Amino acid sequence: MLADSRYDEEDVLSVIDHLRREGGKKYNATTLEHARHFYGKEPQGTWSPAEVFEDRDVLLLGAGPAVGKHQHAIETFIRNHKPVVVALNTQMGVSPDLIDLRVASHPVRLLADGAKHAALPQPLIAPLSMLPDEVRQTLEGQNVFDFGLVVDAGRVEFGDRYCIMPSSLVVNYALAAAASGRAQRVFLAGFDGYGAGDPRDQEMQSLMESYQSHTDSLPLTAITPTQYGIHTESVYAL
Repeated sequence: MLADSRYDEEDVLSVIDHLRREGGKKYNATTLEHARHFYGKEPQGTWSPAEVFEDRDVLLLGAGPAVGKHQHAIETFIRNHKPVVVALNTQMGVSPDLIDLRVASHPVRLLADGAKHAALPQPLIAPLSMLPDEVRQTLEGQNVFDFGLVVDAGRVEFGDRYCIMPSSLVVNYALAAAASGRAQRVFLAGFDGYGAGDPRDQEMQSLMESYQSHTDSLPLTAITPTQYGIHTESVYAL
């Protein structure tokens, strides 16, 4: 995997964890590649994000170190402003009782984090009906809000129960769910950036620009420092 440019750091770490739990003999490169690209061209979904997000503010919690650094201020912001708090993947940077939902869309990450999600109390937003059987089995018995996802490099579309986005990155999927759910605006914490020269920063910047250029996108405000072209306000001033 390290010698294959198709796999990034998240893929490698997630698969190592998955193999640790499931047994190394089950590794299959063909199955793994299929899991990474399971999104078909026909969107499927059974849950409408409007049930949770309509006319509400949303706070997305990323995995950047700023969440831990500013934890107390973020928790005060949550208590005072009462947004719908959505944590990306298994992020645990704030008190669990302040997190309303989790969101995951990266197929390999879903494979690896199935057991972790089972131990977390929050419902999970994920493209459940579009997942292959192996991934669905890791989420069996969990409270999953099935919001469909199709990946198309040239399109951005927010449907009632699905989205079409240029990437399967979880932040892309989460922003689409908020827009599909007709939320008021989106606050972001923990989207620091990867550092100078990291190609993932350019990918994230492109995705943010693509999202914000859509007529139905929501206003974005970063409340912790970020390298991306997002309107920023200090969490301490809100």
